[in-house]
This record gives sequence, structure tokens and C-alpha cells, in this order.
Amino acid sequence: MNPDGPNAMKHPHPVLLLVMMYAAAVAQLALRDDLALGGARPDFLWAVIAFVAFAAEGPRAVFWASAGGLLADCLSPGPLGPAMIVAAIGAWIVQRSRARRPAEEVSSAWIGRSLFIVGTMMTWTWIRWETTESSDALIVVCFHVFGDALYTVLFGLAVSLLTYPVRRLRASGTLAAETPQTLTNQWKMLTP
Repeated sequence: MNPDGPNAMKHPHPVLLLVMMYAAAVAQLALRDDLALGGARPDFLWAVIAFVAFAAEGPRAVFWASAGGLLADCLSPGPLGPAMIVAAIGAWIVQRSRARRPAEEVSSAWIGRSLFIVGTMMTWTWIRWETTESSDALIVVCFHVFGDALYTVLFGLAVSLLTYPVRRLRASGTLAAETPQTLTNQWKMLTP
């Protein structure tokens, strides 16, 4: 049921998700402007939200995506709530579509992730534009955000390609510590 096939994580641990969201928030604040290319800047939080929407399953994916959306709302100007709602609805749509087509190829999963990032970022921007008194035209704002979304997709793809060897080793079990599974009778001797 995992979009990356058998080598992907099925249920990311909640501590891992918290660390990823914290790291994305720090990167969002510290590195986003430094990594700008031609006015486009990567959105680290939306990359994590997309990861959660596709890596986690069911209500867990919706919960963690909405938590990431709430964090994105807290770090951006404008009202609190639009990113949370858009991320939750987007994750719910991903989960519903995955339930209908559980086996996907990696290429189609990346197309889905790309559409998720672009669609949710554009929707979030439109809601923020509607709820604030912006002097910019909507088309200009959307064009700018589209560049950010494409940069975010490329960033996510690069991270995925860089972490593929680790995920593959982890799936094969070679990264797991070898612990002996045999029991001895030492404890029986100590009990009456």
C-alpha cells in the first residue's frame, strides 16, 4: 500500500515526524531566503506535509498533515487555519485515492506528490489572498507561489534520491542491530 514500493517506510514513527517538522520549521526560518533561485524559494514544511500525506496511512496521515499545516500557518502572515485545513483535506484525498489503488509505481507516486504540493500550495495561497487585504493581483501571487511549489517538488525529489540507499538498506534489514534471539536457562536457575 506504500507509494514507494516495498523499500519505503509504512508508518513513520511520531518522534520522527516531530523531528522532521521541527527541522523543516527551522529550515523555513533560517534557510528559505538563502536558497532562493530567481525569486522561487523552497517550502520545507510543505515538503514534510507531502511526505506525511503519502508515507503515513489513514487518520494518522490526516492528523500529521494538519499539524504541519498548523505549523505553516503559525510561520506565515495571515489568518491561522487555512494551511491546516488545506493540508488535512489534501491528505484525506490522498488517503482515499490510495485506498482505491493501493499498488503504485514510484513514478506515479512522484506525480501524485508533485500535484499534491502544487495544488495545496496554490489553494492555500488563494485562501490567504482572499482573507487578507493584498494589493497584488492574484495571478502575480499564484505565479510566484507556483515557482515556490516547483522548487519544493525538486527539493523533495532530491532528498528522496539522496535517502534512497538508506531506505533500501533499512528495508533489507542490514541496518538493524544484530541481537541474539536465543534464551538461556540462567533465569530459571535464579527463581525458586
